[in-house]
Amino acid sequence: AVLLDQYTADPRFSLSRDGSSIRWDRSTEDGPLFWKKKSDTWSVWGREGFTGGRKYWVVAASPNTVWSVGLARQDVILGHWKRPPPSDGYWTIMLWNVKDAGQQLRTMGPFIIMVQLSKVGVYLDYEEGRVSFYNPENSSHLHTFKTTLTGRLFPIFKLWVGAIRKATLSVV
Repeated sequence: AVLLDQYTADPRFSLSRDGSSIRWDRSTEDGPLFWKKKSDTWSVWGREGFTGGRKYWVVAASPNTVWSVGLARQDVILGHWKRPPPSDGYWTIMLWNVKDAGQQLRTMGPFIIMVQLSKVGVYLDYEEGRVSFYNPENSSHLHTFKTTLTGRLFPIFKLWVGAIRKATLSVV
């Protein structure tokens, strides 16, 4: 199972005890941990990285939120509005869980793929160089990045927009 890493999380995220979910909480900006942890990435990484094999996990987002979910190399540099391209080792899809956003799958430029869903399945086939995304409700394929994968890859979860105060994301 994919677990979230509290030590890589933007300090405004609160992690569940079991490491399976996060909740955005801006009130933590005033706490001492805020300044000790890497802030302003709006991200959390998976606890364990992968250097081979096949892995699959499902991510569920709260309503009225937009997240990037997928895989990234450990050396990818993140910031709140920074979205690295796949060539930098960042293979994600935007989980666009906003009511009445229109079509289910759309793109913005060559590297931004958005899906109008509350859940998305992430599949890694390391040896084949594939990072794929699926609708877990009907198993339909959404998108695949095909590349040569090297080094340790980590699950990545990045909040872009939270129209509700306590935006949440869970790995189920």
